[in-house]
Amino acid sequence: EEQERRAEDLKLQEHEALQQQKKLERRLASAQQSLAKVEEELGFTKEMNSVLLSNRMEMKKKREADEAAAATAATAAADSNNNAAGEEEDAMIVRLRRQVESLMKQISGEEPEPSTDAKTTTTTTTT
Repeated sequence: EEQERRAEDLKLQEHEALQQQKKLERRLASAQQSLAKVEEELGFTKEMNSVLLSNRMEMKKKREADEAAAATAATAAADSNNNAAGEEEDAMIVRLRRQVESLMKQISGEEPEPSTDAKTTTTTTTT
């Protein structure tokens, strides 16, 4: 009798162990599926991150190129304006010098004819 009872206990333990094993195998299968899904999502995320970083670098390079082009254009425009202003200033200085020379001659008694540049200068400065 004791051996029969012991055999039954062993069978019961074996049955419980098999149930536990099946339960653990189902958990393992579920965990493996979850792992596969997470690995797939991780791969997608890494790929997306790489694409986004690449796009970011391209945008940065384009922005830098645009800024450099704008700076070059601004510098060229400023140089052009400075050159034009410098040429105008030089012409104005020349006319003023002529006018001063004419006035100096008038004061000293030589009285040259009034210069047309003096009239032109006056009209140019008022406009």
